[in-house]
Amino acid sequence: DLGHLAAPLPVHLAWVSRLEAEFFAQGDAERAQGLTISPLCDRTKQGITKSQVGFFDFVALPLFTNFTARFTAAKPLLRGVMANYLHWQAQAAAVAVAEPQAPTGATATAVRAGPYILAIPLLLFALMVALGIWATIAGAAGDAAAARVAANSQLNVVCASLELTFAQSVVPVRSLANLVQQVPDYDTVIKMWSTWVPTFYSWVRGNELADRGSSLTLMPAGRVTAVYPPSAANNTVMGLDILLPGPFIASGTKLLAVTVPIMMRNVNANETWGIPWGGDLLDKCPECYNNATRTKWWGFAALSLSLDSALEDSAGTKLVSLLDGLHYRLSAPTLASAAEDRAYSTLYESTDKPMASDSLCRDVLVLEDKVMIVIVWL
Repeated sequence: DLGHLAAPLPVHLAWVSRLEAEFFAQGDAERAQGLTISPLCDRTKQGITKSQVGFFDFVALPLFTNFTARFTAAKPLLRGVMANYLHWQAQAAAVAVAEPQAPTGATATAVRAGPYILAIPLLLFALMVALGIWATIAGAAGDAAAARVAANSQLNVVCASLELTFAQSVVPVRSLANLVQQVPDYDTVIKMWSTWVPTFYSWVRGNELADRGSSLTLMPAGRVTAVYPPSAANNTVMGLDILLPGPFIASGTKLLAVTVPIMMRNVNANETWGIPWGGDLLDKCPECYNNATRTKWWGFAALSLSLDSALEDSAGTKLVSLLDGLHYRLSAPTLASAAEDRAYSTLYESTDKPMASDSLCRDVLVLEDKVMIVIVWL
């Protein structure tokens, strides 16, 4: 009942036809026995071929959207479902115009009896032409509405997939932050860094592609102190003070920086955990300690993630390929010279043309923060 929904259109239509024949056969048997005919089983009324849009809306699309969001390698199934859904949308929007019947002998007799009676079919013909034009316009409007519904479904699928991908991608940095919470002593953390971090880094999506720039960073009291893997580029950020939380895109790159604050509970305001520059932390950041809960900020664990890697599934297919047939633009917050200067920059787009006034827009979240905006239009 469900597998054929993702099959090529000819196969899908063949199975729908078989199902409808099976339903009608059941209805015939129920009619013969004087039973109430089950829904969609009465061949004198519309069958399942006339109800496919509703079936896709309420059953097929939610099912395949959620399934492929969890099992990303199955994304081709969703593309097949969407293609078949668009077929049924177009069918539902089409309006059939009946052909006029051929005149009979009785019609000829009536014309001889009253020549002006010809005006009636001419008027009816003119009315039918007008209705045909109206039907064409209505059909076009229906096609546009169907296309917008399909675009909205595609957008929701892509955003759900992105959020799942980002949620999986931040597991290494959250694990690093949790470990520091268990062993917060600065000297111990630094000594164990080379032991801990290679395992965590092996979980980073696309870590095997060194040229993409993904890395894990530790920032006690906001200062970059350790970066993995070691490289000339990563060494340039050593010693920088960064107090900006939340995800952002490093300027001029396609690297998503995700910073996870490491919070320590039930500690005194003067606790430094041996961080050499931790003594003046509260002078620079008074809000880094909460007197009511006795919670103090230790620092950040951070992940720089290659967006090119994040936007690919396990087979190397770009998630934006699910937006085929649409114009799209993906934007993200960019870290400028100061936090208040943060703006959005375009990362990926299918066109440089201005977006339409009726564009569809969705936020993509990671760690409850907005990390990306996806905009599509027809």
